[in-house]
Amino acid sequence: MMGDNVERVISYWILWETFHSPLMGGFAVISHWLPFLLFSVYIGSLADRIDCRKMIRVSQIAFALASLAWGFLFLTDSLQVWHASILLLVHGMAGAFSGPASQLIIHDIVGRQHLQSAVRINAPAVSS
Repeated sequence: MMGDNVERVISYWILWETFHSPLMGGFAVISHWLPFLLFSVYIGSLADRIDCRKMIRVSQIAFALASLAWGFLFLTDSLQVWHASILLLVHGMAGAFSGPASQLIIHDIVGRQHLQSAVRINAPAVSS
């Protein structure tokens, strides 16, 4: 997920360099956090019902496809506002989809006995 944070910073910077639009910058931030706000509870309940590893895989595929699309559009200098908007929304939804599953998998990995310790160890990574 460190790569996700780095990619987000690079994407925001290139969006600014390409469009010089405060509106696009605001949309980038909102499109990242709004899916978490609106869908995390529902996605968390979904992660409770199905294998969270599958959810993480799906979200990582979405992240990878968005990254490849960003790279292609940046390198070919063909980025348009609608491209950026769609990719930002895909990226935000992928993050919202992976968040609850990534937290839930901790229990699957360490079990009930070591859960408190694992959550404490994982806390700095989640808060960044």
